[in-house]
Order: sequence, then C-alpha cells, then structure tokens
Amino acid sequence: MKDSPLVSFLISAYNEELYIRECIDSCLNQTHCHIEIIMLNDGSTDRTSEIINLNYKKNPKVKIIELEKNIGKVNGFNLAFAASNGKYLALMGADDICYPRRIEISLKHLNSKYGLVCSDLDKINSYGEIIERNIVSNQYGKLAREPFSTKELIEKPKVYGGTIILSRQIADKLFPLDINLSHEDWYIPIKASLHTQIGYINEPLIAYRLHANNSSSNSEKILYNYAKWLYLNTRNIAYYRYIIELVEKFAIDTDVDEIRLHLARSLLLKTNDSLKTYYEYLPQIKSLKRKLLFSLHLFPYSVYFLVMLRRLKNYSIKKTAKIFALKIKC
Repeated sequence: MKDSPLVSFLISAYNEELYIRECIDSCLNQTHCHIEIIMLNDGSTDRTSEIINLNYKKNPKVKIIELEKNIGKVNGFNLAFAASNGKYLALMGADDICYPRRIEISLKHLNSKYGLVCSDLDKINSYGEIIERNIVSNQYGKLAREPFSTKELIEKPKVYGGTIILSRQIADKLFPLDINLSHEDWYIPIKASLHTQIGYINEPLIAYRLHANNSSSNSEKILYNYAKWLYLNTRNIAYYRYIIELVEKFAIDTDVDEIRLHLARSLLLKTNDSLKTYYEYLPQIKSLKRKLLFSLHLFPYSVYFLVMLRRLKNYSIKKTAKIFALKIKC
C-alpha cells in the first residue's frame, strides 16, 4: 500500500438518489485499493445527501462535502479537486459506474509520456443493463495507440469525461476549470494536450448511464422540448471562444472557420439582437453553404423543426430495424 499511489475520485452529484450508491460502490470496489473519494453533494433536493451520509459517512476512504445551494458540475469538480490529495485524479459521473480494474489498468498507462489517459466505455440504461458496448469504437473504429493531438481533439472530441484519469502535475495546470465552459470532458484533454501527451486505452473501463435526466443531448426526450434543445445549442459559447483563441494563439492547423460558425450559430440563437449578431459574424464565415446554414438560425423554431424531423426519421429507422430483427429472430 505504501508504494501504491493514491488515486482521488472526484464526484459532483446533483439529485442522483437513484444512482449515487452504485457509483460510489463501483469506486470502492477497485482492484487498486489505495483510493479516496471526494463526494461533493451539489445542493441536491432529493435523498442524495441522506444516502451518502447514511452509507459512507464512517468510511475513511470517502470525504463528503455538502453544499446548501447548487453551484454546477464544473464548479463542483473545482471544489472536489481542491479537497483531494491523490497523486492521480479520476473524474467520475455521479450516475455512472466504473469497472473494477479501471484504476489498475489506467495507472499502467500513466507515465512520464502520458499525463492523461482516457478509455472506451459502455452505455447502460437506468436499470444498469448494457445497451451499447464500446461507444468510442462504434463511433470511430479501433483507434491507434498514438496519442491524440490537439488538432484531433478539437475537430473530433473522442474523450468522454468520465473515463479521464490524469496526474496531479497536469491537473495543477488545468484547475480550477473555467465555470463558464460547458464541456469539461472536451476542455480538459484539449488544454492538457498542450502540456502532455493524451493516451487512449482501447477497452471500456466505465459504463455511462443514459437516463431521462442526463445533462447531455443523448436523451430522446429533447426531441419534444424546445427549451432543452435551445439550452444545449447555446451553452457552448464560452467553449467555442476559448477554442478560437487557442487555435489562433498556438497556430493550430484546423478549420477555425467551422468553429466560428458554431459560435455564431449559438450566439444567434441566444442573443436578443439577432440582426446585429448576424451582420457582425456573417463576414467571418467564408463558404456560401455555411453562410446559408448560419442565416437559417435567424429562425430558431425552423432549425428546431428540421432537427426534430431528422431525429424522428433516425429514431423510426432504428425502431423499424429492431422490429425487423426481432421478427427474424422469432
């Protein structure tokens, strides 16, 4: 144990009464035993606080931080990091679970070359049943062992936040995270890649849980919720601005015009003075196709309607395929 490095799990939970116990237990049940869990309850209004205190208050490996008011997941991670002591840090979604060898396998890859590693992951439903294996491999195919470049991480974010483990040396360069940035799982590896190489482990080490209250856009329920759709499409403004600044500062060879388009579309959906924003950003977008796409965002409901039609079409195709597969099976 003395020679074994301490690993700190950082968990920020808000209203996770259904899943928090399974999450914490999966961290405690690691084959690498020298761990601590920084469990931050972010002002939950359900039974999250009761559950973590009842089950883990006397556990020396679990440090509980209680907040009266909700401050947001990113800010929660900042406080959890400040309270941690580990040589390495593992980010953890409060509704996810990690597999028993997650830390053991990750530590084998963390070295002087790799200051941050991530992995593939499975997807589970609210009951803990696996509904998709190897999410990253399914999206991008088997990835090469070469480290992710900054350019690659900007153009195609392949890192899921709950799979990240990094050294404190690198974490000290990243924390505290900017609370205005919506995607810590995109931001952390991009910024880390300026200081170290990012390693990838080609096997699932956690299970990401998909359920009705996910903060991400994966839930089918956002199809019928314009406010949720609008929020998800405008929350990345600070992130896009940061990436543009990064690309220009370090002369990263990537399509900055595409990033400017994303930023402009988000601003157009959010701002009250849409015409002013439109004419300010239109000259910055070069291609005609992108100008037309940007112009469409002057009419948010039209964009939402088109997105909804596309998703419904994809959903219908998937549903039909499942029914067809079941009939063949029968």
